[in-house]
Order: sequence, then C-alpha cells, then structure tokens
Amino acid sequence: MSPSETVAPKQSADAGKLLAFSFNARHKSNVPSVFALEARRLKRLFSRKPKVSLHDLEAALKDSASPAHVGQMMPTFVEFYSRSDSGPLFFEAAGRLLLEAAGKEKEDGERQGFLLREATEVLTLAIQKSPKVLNLSAQSLLVSIFRIMGSEAPQNYYVEKEIHKEMLTMINVKRDPSDFASREKIIKLYVQERNFYEALVHIGEYEKLMQARSRSLYRQKKGDIAFRKAGIFQVMLDHYNRLTSGKELEGVDRKAEMRKLNAFVARFNRDNRVNIIPLKNLDNLSLHKTLNSMVSIAKSFYGEATQSEHFQHKHKAYFFMARNNFQFDNQKAALHNLAEGIRLLTISPLPQKQKIPELLKLLEFQEMICTDQGHQRKADETKKEIARLRQERRGSGSSAATPEPDKAAIAS
Repeated sequence: MSPSETVAPKQSADAGKLLAFSFNARHKSNVPSVFALEARRLKRLFSRKPKVSLHDLEAALKDSASPAHVGQMMPTFVEFYSRSDSGPLFFEAAGRLLLEAAGKEKEDGERQGFLLREATEVLTLAIQKSPKVLNLSAQSLLVSIFRIMGSEAPQNYYVEKEIHKEMLTMINVKRDPSDFASREKIIKLYVQERNFYEALVHIGEYEKLMQARSRSLYRQKKGDIAFRKAGIFQVMLDHYNRLTSGKELEGVDRKAEMRKLNAFVARFNRDNRVNIIPLKNLDNLSLHKTLNSMVSIAKSFYGEATQSEHFQHKHKAYFFMARNNFQFDNQKAALHNLAEGIRLLTISPLPQKQKIPELLKLLEFQEMICTDQGHQRKADETKKEIARLRQERRGSGSSAATPEPDKAAIAS
C-alpha cells in the first residue's frame, strides 16, 4: 500500500487521541521556524511568489476548507517547493499542519483519512528531497500515521518502523549516512512495501554515494545497479499486465491499483526528464499506453546493464527485454533479444551447472515463439538443443528433466 492509498481510520475519536499523543511525543515541530523562513523569502521573491504558500495552506486548514479545495491546493504547493533547496523543510511543516488538522477531526472519519493521506504524501516528499534522503523527523511522523492505521495496514507500520530504525542506526550508531549495508536494507524494505518510487530514489542515492566513494567499485557495480532499477519497473509491469488480462485478481482493488500507478507516474515525471504517459482513464487501452512507456524506460536500464563489462548476468536482462517485447506484440524483437541472451550465456564464464537451467529458460521461450510464428525449422532445432541440455543435466547428476514449458507462465 503506498502512502497515497492510506485508508481512513474506522474510529475517528480514538485515532484523534493517538494522533495527539504521537504528534506531541515526536520531534519538536519545525512549523514556527519555517513560517519565519517563508516570510523572509516572500519579501524577496516578488513575481516568483508561490501561488499557494505554507501560510495559505494553514489558513485553509484553520477554516476547515473542503477536501476538494485542499486537494486543489496541494499540487501547486508541491510543484513550487520541489524546486527549492528548502523544500524538505516546507514539506515537513505542511505534513505537521495536516496532521494537526487531522487530529482535531472527531466525527468526520472520511475527512480525517483525506488529511492523513495528504500528510503522508508531503512527508514522503520531505524525506525524498532531503540530503541523502534521510529525514528522521519526517520518517517518525510517517511511522505515527501508520501506527494509527495499525489494524488497517499492519505491514506498512512494520516496514516504516524498520526504515526509521535503520535511519537511526545510520546516523546515531554507525555515524555514516552513506553506509551501503543500511541502504541495501532500506531499499529492500521499500520494495517489500511496494513503495517503488522510494526504492528508486534510494537506489539513485546509493549509486551517487558509490560514485563518490570509489570509482573502481562503481565501475564493477554499475551494471548491477542499472539491472536493479530495471527490476523495479519490471515488478510493476508484471503486476499491471496481469490486471489487463481481464481476470479479477483476488484481493486486488483495480481502481486503487490504478491510483497507485498514477501516483508513481506523477512523481516520476516530476523528477525525471523522461516522461511516462499518465493514465487518462481506467480502461485497458489507457493502461496499455502507460505500461508501454514504462517498458521503454526498463529497456534503457536493461541496455545500460548489458553495456557493463563487469555485469555477469546480461542474459537475464535480454530475457526480460524479450518477455516485455512478447507481451507488447513485438515477437521479432523478442526473438532477437533471446538469441543475444543465448549467445552471451553460451560464452559466459559461469559454471556449466549454472548455465544449463538459464539456457533452458531462454531456449524454451524461443521455441514457444518460433512455434507460434510458424518458424517450424527453427522451433525443431531449438527442441533438439533443449533435449540435449536436459540429457546433459541428467547425466551430470542434477535434478530431473525440466517439464514442458507453460506458455502462460513464460509470458507472465
């Protein structure tokens, strides 16, 4: 569940008490100092003043503005302060104002849920825009929100708490904000929580830190880092491709999943030069266009991985590129990807016992496409090679022969 999908608490009064407790118990509020900073900035900005300032947001919340009105203000507020070096301060202050407003809601659970969702959005931005993406006070407030939602989203609370713990360890115990082991753990936690954009941000920071610390180590790891970035997009592509199958997936709210995808696209497009096509509707055609533009980005990362001389699993990058091309009806490109993957794996220094299962996967996919496309001669040649490799694997004492490939399983 992403922050934008936080559900409203069922018992508004109890949630309000929890909010008041957690808010007062956490780090000292930065709102007064940020208000003073904004007042100084506004005197200097003249024509470049924000259309929605922090003061405007506070006034709207004090006047109990409707969720629709606050919702219209937030994108303009975020767009302006995203370009500021002081952005993290303003986003954290906005998160605190929204939390205070949510804590005062005693009867309207729907409005309280809306304010909490907006708070998580700007607090997440406060962390993302912070130097080295470490912001303990904003992260602790996120933990508080998910604690309030504990019965609704226990996994989110657990993950956010673990991320906060790891940040504390980096700053107070290891005293090294660039510690690679902690970065790795945080990335894995974000992927586990399906907060894919946060994972991408931390991978990017991990890459910058490695470049600064050791150029030789970065050259060795560059391909792996690019492959991991592509992997984030691959997980999303696989998930949303299943939604286009027309089958209702158990426990999956299609509308909620679409909103999560649009939230990812909005954040990615705001921070990167390459744009993903946003979802215009909830139909499969609109989703197909969005996913197709995501395929292009994944392909660029896979391509970057294959260009690295130290990356030993180039065949895996070609396999995923082939799978994406196959899913988007480009069988010719898929066959080209598979042929290159097979070639590279054949000449790779990997032990033969490791090569055979990977070769079988590539060849089985190749044989399936050749059969579907009517290239019978090539399909027959591939079948013979598959049989030979299975026999070799049995003769070397490995596990039993691989069963016949399942087309649906390979495609997905």
